[in-house]
Amino acid sequence: MNTSSSSESDLEVLEFISSISVPRNLRHRRNPFEMFTDEEFQLRYRFNKNTVIHLSDTISSALVPIMHRKYTLSVLEQIFIALRFYATGTFQIVIGDDINVHKTTVSRVVYKVSKEIAKRARSYISMPNVVDLREVKAQFFDIAGFPNVIGCVDGSHIPIQSPGAVLHNIALQQNDTLAIDSATEEDSTESIEQPLPCEGNHFRRLLVEQYFS
Repeated sequence: MNTSSSSESDLEVLEFISSISVPRNLRHRRNPFEMFTDEEFQLRYRFNKNTVIHLSDTISSALVPIMHRKYTLSVLEQIFIALRFYATGTFQIVIGDDINVHKTTVSRVVYKVSKEIAKRARSYISMPNVVDLREVKAQFFDIAGFPNVIGCVDGSHIPIQSPGAVLHNIALQQNDTLAIDSATEEDSTESIEQPLPCEGNHFRRLLVEQYFS
């Protein structure tokens, strides 16, 4: 048996196999900016396109594209995933099916994007300074006679750092009216439905009816 010729034959087979081009099963994703009109985009992501671009410019330096054997996720695509998850509140597997990625990828993306948004809370959320405190208290008192109020937060008290308030204030700065209107509409609906003590509920209803109805 000629071992030398056998080895050469094996090398030829290996070279032939390595030369075969195996097409990658790349996953093609649609671009929501191109797919939807401005109104359609806002209905699905709660923010207009300019606000999303601003958000991308704000946090893109802290995020990197996700490289996978079968696909790549750009920073903007990661933001789309997170915003879609915030807007729908549905299961991560549903978001993954929608954008054609695995649910574990959705989980990692939502965590990363949320973390970067929350880090910028102080840039978009601020309490009144000492000079403005008296005026702010007076304005709240004029609404319903509720004293010594310098701010209010609507929602359930859960021990997490939510990016929602940051996004709301980003929308305010970008004059993204639909995002603001959607948030206040949901908040007002939730406020009316939640059972509260009689006196507190009375003041809360006044606020809702005067400013959010």
